[in-house]
Amino acid sequence: MCLAAATTQAQSPEPLAPGAIEAIRTPSETHPRVYAAGLSADGERVAGVANVDDLLSTDWPPAESRPFLWTAGEPAQMVAAPDSLGLIRAGTETALSADGSVVVGSVLLVNPDPLAGPMRMRAFRWSEGGGSSWLPTPEAAQSYARAASGDGSVVLGRIAPRSPEASREVLWRDGREAATIPPLEGHARAVARDLSRDGSVVVGASLPTGGFDRAAFRWTAETGSVPIPGLEGFSTSEANAVSADGRVVVGYAYDGSLANISEAVAFRWSEKDGLTFLGEWIARDVSADGSTVVGSYQTALAVVWTPEAGVRFARDVFDADGWWLMSIDAVSADGLFVLGGGETPDGTETAWRGRMPAE
Repeated sequence: MCLAAATTQAQSPEPLAPGAIEAIRTPSETHPRVYAAGLSADGERVAGVANVDDLLSTDWPPAESRPFLWTAGEPAQMVAAPDSLGLIRAGTETALSADGSVVVGSVLLVNPDPLAGPMRMRAFRWSEGGGSSWLPTPEAAQSYARAASGDGSVVLGRIAPRSPEASREVLWRDGREAATIPPLEGHARAVARDLSRDGSVVVGASLPTGGFDRAAFRWTAETGSVPIPGLEGFSTSEANAVSADGRVVVGYAYDGSLANISEAVAFRWSEKDGLTFLGEWIARDVSADGSTVVGSYQTALAVVWTPEAGVRFARDVFDADGWWLMSIDAVSADGLFVLGGGETPDGTETAWRGRMPAE
């Protein structure tokens, strides 16, 4: 895999001012819709996906979505998937290691002839200086990569054979399948969301057979998958992120059917302080030390929480006149930078990066 410099607007070399936000520029003129959730520990690099404007086109082969890597002060760069015997490649989601050197994600492999074979999702890993490769996936199975450890040597994802019952959450270490993340006892399967900086702690949700209920869990090789204490009274809970050392977990919980997700409450659990509820919103990421939590309220308003200021809407934190800040999906290690999704004043849907104001 190679990185080819994009031909879009150059980024300003000036550092982002406190309280300011900026759009993550489209890395291709033909792919103007930008989505991103991968943020490096220093907040200076972003990994995401650029989509064509017409996502509802019925053309075959389907239009590509292209993974990219963006660095503050530099033009964005496109990430090309590994060679795949002429199949059409379309990126779907990406994540970034804390040091910003490794991009992981999933691409949709599509035969140019729709009758020649089914579409497949394949997980890949790209590193600076090392190029890209597919993560090991059994024949005919699909695979997804969702997160990477601090240096990118450990990748968290999913292998999905044709039989749903055989699907499993996995850790790839140094390019080899190293561990399986099991569901909670008595449950059917797990959905892993994030891992600690050294890759030793994994968090996510465990699903019983049938229905939409799920239970947040934390996994280590020593303990196996265990539920997050204090959430037993909720029918649904999910852990979305974990701190760098694996000691703080954030997510959301609600009771009743999926229709009640609008009543979800964000939670923060730590080994030291136990479970704390942060209000009615969904927590999506946490800073390295667990002190800053970010997410969204009803998927429509970006939210940030700190112990000093409590819960605040991003619109009240950042100088973003005319913007609609819908979500914050990632936060830097020190809590200084955030990455989210929203709409620009002219109505363009894009990813944005913000720098927290001085308190």
